[in-house]
Amino acid sequence: MTDLFTKIDERLKKHPEITALSFDIFDTILFRMTAVPKDVFEIVGRKAVEKKLLPQHIHPSIYRMLRTEAERDARKRMKEEKSTDEILLSDIMEALPPVCAHAKELMELEIETEKEVCFLNPDFYGFREFLEKHADYRVMLVSDMYLTTDIVCQLLRSVDFPVEKTAGLFISGEAGVNKKTGALFRHVLAETALKPENLLHIGDSYISDVVNASAEGIHTIYYDTIHSGGDTLLFEKLKYGDVLPAVSSLRKYAYCSVNDFSEEQKEWFRLGAFVFGPVMSGFAEWILDEADRERITEIYPLMREGWMISRLLENAVKYRKPGYHIKPMYISRRSVLLPGFIRWDERAYERLLAIPKATVGTVLDIFQVTDPALEEYREIQLIQLDSFSVKEKKGKQYLWDFLSLKENRARIESLIEKDTAGFLKSMEGFLVQEKCMTVDFGLNGTIQEAMDGILRETLSETADRMVHLIMTGNHKNLPKIMNGIDLRAYLGGAGRNQEISETIDFNVILWEQIMSCPKGTTTGYLASGEPILEEFVDNQTYQNAYYCQKGIFAFQELYLELFYEKK
Repeated sequence: MTDLFTKIDERLKKHPEITALSFDIFDTILFRMTAVPKDVFEIVGRKAVEKKLLPQHIHPSIYRMLRTEAERDARKRMKEEKSTDEILLSDIMEALPPVCAHAKELMELEIETEKEVCFLNPDFYGFREFLEKHADYRVMLVSDMYLTTDIVCQLLRSVDFPVEKTAGLFISGEAGVNKKTGALFRHVLAETALKPENLLHIGDSYISDVVNASAEGIHTIYYDTIHSGGDTLLFEKLKYGDVLPAVSSLRKYAYCSVNDFSEEQKEWFRLGAFVFGPVMSGFAEWILDEADRERITEIYPLMREGWMISRLLENAVKYRKPGYHIKPMYISRRSVLLPGFIRWDERAYERLLAIPKATVGTVLDIFQVTDPALEEYREIQLIQLDSFSVKEKKGKQYLWDFLSLKENRARIESLIEKDTAGFLKSMEGFLVQEKCMTVDFGLNGTIQEAMDGILRETLSETADRMVHLIMTGNHKNLPKIMNGIDLRAYLGGAGRNQEISETIDFNVILWEQIMSCPKGTTTGYLASGEPILEEFVDNQTYQNAYYCQKGIFAFQELYLELFYEKK
């Protein structure tokens, strides 16, 4: 929640002369599931074509322009005839061109669409209690709008707003005057016999609701939630246009619903609420949709990210049928590295060399071996092995020959056997149902590929029962799918949406930071199957992630309520 009603209470305490409150309606009490209000006309156009109320050649975007032009013409005509440009929806429909022959039906369709796209601003969920607490105050609604009082009341009742508890509804189209000139405020004062200093007005338009009301001597509060988003929204719109218009208002609201944090904490919260929240909320819904499609109830998010994904899923299942079993699986690239080799051979060596950013030192430490000739190359990445020679051999060949020495091979095979036993023991608590599902952030599905390979080698009947999900994949997923791994991606995968995958891959460190959890990473398993955890997240990194995650969960909570109300 934002601090709107805290501000109202503070203003009422400071100014005892205030005896009445007035609220703007649209973009204050009512939000729309559109990027801008005119998007409603395009939705109406699409429905009208489907219902044959418009000819097929009138594209929804064309109807949007016709509807906009009709409103402009209606206001112009009203100005000429009655010296006011305030109109009603019926006046607009009369101004539509002959191609829009079913004006009455189009008007009904627009009202129906407004009911579908309008939802109650979460700040007003407890408005009944507010009215009870402030029973001594008159509360009115004031709006510049072409809809009639009856229609506006229908919209408000459709979202369970207690319009019947308010003291009056003032609509510019019916009054013939508006807020943008200040005349509607004078009309309200005259109709209610209030003095300007007796009224506190709250609204989202700085000019109409603040400047013009203040010019009349009325107290005001600028409620600018719907205009928030900062530079992030500006740059996003410039590059991508209107992204996710159905949750545009919700994103802006979540962006503002942060209080009592430092400025740095607020920035991380907003990043979570505004940017990561929509993605992660959609990811959680997709996971559950895939589980429902496959009739799977066992869902295993992979740690470290699994800690956060589990929470997202647990929040989402509250709105679904019971029966899901969500359990984080302690696993990492490191913990399945040796078991994933299955056996030590040249194929395993090639897989070792393909590990991103792995160095010669990484190999020596993993296999617990030493070689004086390789020590000076510890910081060299494996992909650079052939760029130097060791004892007249190319680095790649020298390292292979060294690891293939009898005593080294025996050590490596012993480590593989030991780590595989620990991994399989850890899996005993998971592979208990006919089918199950693993979930990871992605990108490559490396952990799930290793898990699948180990299980196919040791418990072949189990591997075929596993579905593997990742948030975003890339073209590297294709060979895995070809090899029989059931690997599915939300945002991309096997080359689909490659641009998105590449963007996330480029910023993967930020994503991993956002997903941080206090439990660290899994480095291996004890003989009992218990995971061996290594703490590596510094406190400041986790603090940033903590506030970003709070923003993500704040958005998800709002999203779930809206999603299951509006479907």
